[in-house]
Amino acid sequence: MTKKPKFNNVNRKGRRKKEPFVQLKRYMINHVSWRKLHPGARVIYIELRNRFNGINNGEISLSCREAAGVALCGKDTARRHLNQLIEHGFIKIASKGYFRNRHASTWILTNEDLYDTGPTNEWAKWRPKK
Repeated sequence: MTKKPKFNNVNRKGRRKKEPFVQLKRYMINHVSWRKLHPGARVIYIELRNRFNGINNGEISLSCREAAGVALCGKDTARRHLNQLIEHGFIKIASKGYFRNRHASTWILTNEDLYDTGPTNEWAKWRPKK
């Protein structure tokens, strides 16, 4: 006789039944800081959220070339999109990558917990320049 799983979303081996998903909160995407982002920057942010697994904030790896491939743009444009995400407060850089050592930059999502500290939500403080 097989045991029934405790939770409905887990099979008897403890694996999830449903596909993982990327969550974007409504209060965030309705905020002016999100609305003023370039669509390419939004695509890159969604890719960063996709790489976040719940415990790896500050260790999310994404290079400018990878971002360019996701956003279907050049690497200089991808860098501008990443800088816009930093300026608007959605992400921060944890460690800068170097092309010579083939090491990608690692990123922090400001709306998620980082280690034992809560989210900083810097995007909520951003206002457009007049």
